[in-house]
Amino acid sequence: TRQGTAALDAVLLGLGVLETTFIARGFTRAPNQLRRLTTTALTHARQGRGFAFLEVLSPCVTYNDTYPQWEAEHIDLDTDETYDPTNRTAAFTRVIELETQGRIPVGVIYHDPTTEPTVFPNPATADIDPRVNVGSYDTIIDRYRI
Repeated sequence: TRQGTAALDAVLLGLGVLETTFIARGFTRAPNQLRRLTTTALTHARQGRGFAFLEVLSPCVTYNDTYPQWEAEHIDLDTDETYDPTNRTAAFTRVIELETQGRIPVGVIYHDPTTEPTVFPNPATADIDPRVNVGSYDTIIDRYRI
């Protein structure tokens, strides 16, 4: 970050968006966990269970090799038996608590398992015939008439 400018915390931002129903953070040094998190996030989204957000931490070893620092600072919430990733408020509190201590929480940070799957119509086959929408087109165009 620039001097005096706080970094954007994407996980905290995601926790603040109530429509986000899956939030996780992975680390490239933990490829097995990252594979599981990626699969879970994609499955969650594909099933229509809401917005899934996965932040992947991957330092640039050429210009700023922070692997040793991040390995020392990261804490895996998936291994914390007292952590409940289904409680958004507790997740928000825990992330702030850990980041205040200089730690980087990784793993499933929030997951709403109660979200029912939503079935969306296939957009490629919905209303392909432009004649179906002529009335809608005319209404839109009328707004721009002088």
